[in-house]
Amino acid sequence: DYGVIDQIEKSTEVFGTKYGFGGNDSRFFEYIRSLCGVHPLCTNRQSEYLRGSDFHCCAFVAWTDRGYVSSKHHNGVDLIAHVYATNEQYPIDIGLYINEFEKYLSNWIECIPNVIEGKNKYVENRYELLRKEPVKVLSDFNGDCAKYFEYLKNEYVRRVDESQEYILEEYIDVFKIKLSNENNQSKLGKYKNAILYSLNFLRNSLQTMAFDGFENTGIEYPEKHIETDLYIELASPLIYNGEFSKYSYEIQKVHDLTFNSSRHSFDKYYARRMLEKLKPLINKYVLFTNQESDEEVYVLVKIALYLESLTRKSIINKNIPNETQYRERLLTEAEIEELYQEESVTDGRQIEISKLKEFLEEYGIADFEDS
Repeated sequence: DYGVIDQIEKSTEVFGTKYGFGGNDSRFFEYIRSLCGVHPLCTNRQSEYLRGSDFHCCAFVAWTDRGYVSSKHHNGVDLIAHVYATNEQYPIDIGLYINEFEKYLSNWIECIPNVIEGKNKYVENRYELLRKEPVKVLSDFNGDCAKYFEYLKNEYVRRVDESQEYILEEYIDVFKIKLSNENNQSKLGKYKNAILYSLNFLRNSLQTMAFDGFENTGIEYPEKHIETDLYIELASPLIYNGEFSKYSYEIQKVHDLTFNSSRHSFDKYYARRMLEKLKPLINKYVLFTNQESDEEVYVLVKIALYLESLTRKSIINKNIPNETQYRERLLTEAEIEELYQEESVTDGRQIEISKLKEFLEEYGIADFEDS
């Protein structure tokens, strides 16, 4: 509500017009904030309080009746701002009353419900206009995924913000890559199909301007305390309880090999060295030599992480359809039942204890007891 805000800013009810010519509550508050906190060495923007000086400089602010000056000489003020002006021979003392600042801030606090209401009305009106604008689908681009993803990226930035647009840029690169080993092509195809599936939900979210629920996120079976979207999860599959969990640092370095990476050649070389440790594991899912181009290595690792996430309990495995276009192997009914089965607190604790035992045994720490 700009009317309420304008009324607070232009009012002289709290601070009056003291110390200035033509000032108001907002300008005086800005002046004191700058003088005593933000720009104490040079406050010059609030010219009505400068009294002809080029700028004011505040040496210190002191409580009255605490060794500096008695409040009885300054009409009972609580604080004294000791100010130097460029055109004054002697310092200026500005008296400040705490209750006046409390009153001014209270006016703004009381205004918050009006601001929230105004913001909500603005957002809803904006969303309603956007809902009336059709969001294109892949067929509008004759199946050109790169152009479609670029369009979705721009729509996301225009309708939402710029926080996740980089993911769509990475997906453009995934769809442009030419693999050196034909045997990896079908695996790449599974990953591409999963990406296209997930982006259907993003497109729906942009059309409805709604950001929760399965129809907008692709997450029908969420993890506890995690709000996410399927297209975000596919970009960086979580590894915390899988085969790759021991190599989080090495996988992190793979980002130095991204298509638009500006990392130094040494960083890329280091990332390659780190990946040597993972070669046997990566080769469980894709054919990988670590001699491929930076771009291909990056994509192959992404494919491996995706395929691995389909072998265990993961948010991706729970939310990707059990169909051959997305998976190399379909889940059995027993596996599906186990996948969606909630673990008890006791079961979860035993799993963590088992992992801890493995860690301690790996580093030669024996005589571990359950407790």
